[in-house]
Amino acid sequence: MKRKTIFVAAAVLVLSTLACRLFAGEVQPLAEEAPTSAPPLPPQASSGGDACIVGTWEMKDFEQYLAAVIPPEITSTGKLTYDGTTGRATYTFTGNGQAGIQAEAFTVQYEMNMSGLNLPMEIILDGSGSANYAVNGGQVLFSNVDSANLFMSINLGGAAVMPATPVTGLFPDGETDSAVAFTCEGNTLTLTMPAANSAPVVLERASP
Repeated sequence: MKRKTIFVAAAVLVLSTLACRLFAGEVQPLAEEAPTSAPPLPPQASSGGDACIVGTWEMKDFEQYLAAVIPPEITSTGKLTYDGTTGRATYTFTGNGQAGIQAEAFTVQYEMNMSGLNLPMEIILDGSGSANYAVNGGQVLFSNVDSANLFMSINLGGAAVMPATPVTGLFPDGETDSAVAFTCEGNTLTLTMPAANSAPVVLERASP
């Protein structure tokens, strides 16, 4: 029992590092002032999207992104094996510059092996967020982000090790240094977040 407790404690420590990497790790305090108006768009940026990006897109491959941002503290402590995804998460982009994300118990499942001890791990995204967006070439710029109701939580071995926490990284808010690179072709959209070593999030068109 003591050995298991030690390894679980170590896992909790490295998972807190993982949480910071996944979605920028920023807890958003409630605003005390009225939101400011949207910043001016960079040159050649258009309010709204091109014909391809407009629509509702279902998240189909999130595991590549998670694998890319998992810090070495975790891989050196234990081995993570991807075990599947359940739930649903969608992005929506309208033609007039509005964006949204909706997650319904979207859960990425792993097994963590630490010195022979196997523990199931779940990274859960739930809730919704919204933003204004503009397209500038092959980049999406978000502004006026509201992610106070978009939460991430982490379970390990059936127990919550990170409670539901508002996250921002799926709607990076800023100027061109926070731009999200995208590709859009037919029914496939990829979004590459500005985080270091980020891999694309792959989405499939759910509706026009």
